[in-house]
Amino acid sequence: MALVLMFALVLGQAALLLSAWVVAIRHFAFGPIYDGGLVLAALIVITGLTPWLWKTARAFFRDNSMKLADDVEGEIIFTPADGPRPGLLPSEAILVRDVRRLADKAGLYAPPAVGIIEGEDFEACVHGRWRGGDTLYVSRAALHVLLGDDLTGLVAHEIAHVARRDRLSTELLIAASEGVLAAPRFMARLVRWWLSLGLVAVILGLVIGLDIVDQADAVELAGAAAFYAALLAAPWLVSTLYWLVGVGVLRHLEFEADRLAVHLTSRDVVLGSLKAIAAAFPDAEDKEPSWLDPHPTLRELIDHLEAMPPTDE
Repeated sequence: MALVLMFALVLGQAALLLSAWVVAIRHFAFGPIYDGGLVLAALIVITGLTPWLWKTARAFFRDNSMKLADDVEGEIIFTPADGPRPGLLPSEAILVRDVRRLADKAGLYAPPAVGIIEGEDFEACVHGRWRGGDTLYVSRAALHVLLGDDLTGLVAHEIAHVARRDRLSTELLIAASEGVLAAPRFMARLVRWWLSLGLVAVILGLVIGLDIVDQADAVELAGAAAFYAALLAAPWLVSTLYWLVGVGVLRHLEFEADRLAVHLTSRDVVLGSLKAIAAAFPDAEDKEPSWLDPHPTLRELIDHLEAMPPTDE
């Protein structure tokens, strides 16, 4: 559902941009057939959203690998095309086995590639947005600590992200947020100085002329001040609102991934995996739970699973 909503939002913004181009071209090609305010709004949308659409399209279709950051060392040990790398360590072979088994159980066309992140910190993530380009990464430290069902529970959570296309949902959420904010940001840059100076002038006028102007003029000036303040605050308000919505969506993706992981294994397996991670990597749980955090804490994930009814193995 989240993926459908994100697609709809991005496509809606693209449709809005296309409509703005049509309005502007028709207005200037065939005469003043639209209201001036509508044409101005269309030009603002064109200026704000056209670079966004170009940037989004390039990002989505130029690179599907979603490689690790340059400062993170990762090694691919399995790909669906080539199979396991020769000479796998026993823990690596178990990881690849779990990935292939759970991917098949989740109904994936092919299992994701598997990579190992070197380092002493806990890390587990999925990179890649389109089917066939997924890579599941697990840190070497996690591989050393999580054994048996604990590792299976971790793999099930990441496979759930692949099956639900959560990485694509996240990418679309980011793209949609950039599109929503494109026009307000453009307007903020365009009118920042004269709006700010105008607001200062209005406030000074209100203060100086408080005892001079009559009540009607004071109300009119106060209305102008409120209008300027609203224009200045609009980009920030839109940004804050969209950020809150995005946080809620990202948190929802994590909880739903655990639900699917439970379906692939059992509640006890996924719950035991989270508790093992919390015990082995206390630094991974060094923050207080907050609904403003886009990623739930381990404690929140554990509480969510404990509230679920037990399942059969």
